[in-house]
Parts: sequence; structure tokens; C-alpha cells
Amino acid sequence: MSELVVIAALCLAGFGVLMVLLAAVGLLRYPDVYTRSHAAGKAATLGVCCIMLGCALGLGGGAILRALLVVVFLFVTIPVGAQLIVRAALCNGARPASDTRLDPDLHESGSCGLERQFVHRDDKEGHSRFK
Repeated sequence: MSELVVIAALCLAGFGVLMVLLAAVGLLRYPDVYTRSHAAGKAATLGVCCIMLGCALGLGGGAILRALLVVVFLFVTIPVGAQLIVRAALCNGARPASDTRLDPDLHESGSCGLERQFVHRDDKEGHSRFK
């Protein structure tokens, strides 16, 4: 294996470890669930993906394809999970920090904006549906 590939793998893995460390610091320092979710969702995603790519470069061969599949899976699932956690916190009444700016329409609705997404209506036969 080329020395340049080993250096690139170590740099990627080192950057990934740094990003995961920053995500952990964000989880400890930020005041509410919304900002904590942002720190965990963004920094941890980038960190874990860089660690995976660094390991794949270091191992070489078929590990690169497997690591790329894992990276794609993580890029899709971690932000969606973070969004769902924040949405659940908002619907359950978790208060944001005092200096957090909220969308006025979302704040006034009282049901966390779900009535705009799920509008109940009846079809011609009288069956209930969601739009």
C-alpha cells in the first residue's frame, strides 16, 4: 500500500475523531434539545463518515465499497432521526432556550404545525383520508 494512501487514511480518521469529539462537546455545552440535536446530527454524521472512509482506505480492497455503502446509509438516516427527535420534542412541549428564534406560525399553531401536513377530509364514499 502506498504511503500516500496511509497518510490520507490517517488524516480522514483523525478528522473524523475530531468531529465526533466536537459533537460530544456540543451535546454537553448546548442548552436545549434542539441545539443538542443539531450538534449531534451534523458533526457526528461527518465524523463517523470520515472515520469509516479512513478505515476503508487503510484496509483497501473490498472494504472501500462496504464503507461507501455505510456512509450513504449514515448520511440518510442520522439527519432524519435527528429531525424526528426534534419534531417529537416540539410536539411534546419541550421549551427551547430563551435566545432561540422560532417560526411564529409554528409557535402560534399549538400543534407543532401538523395540521398543515395532515388535513382530514372525507372522500365521496365517506371514508376518512389524509391529504
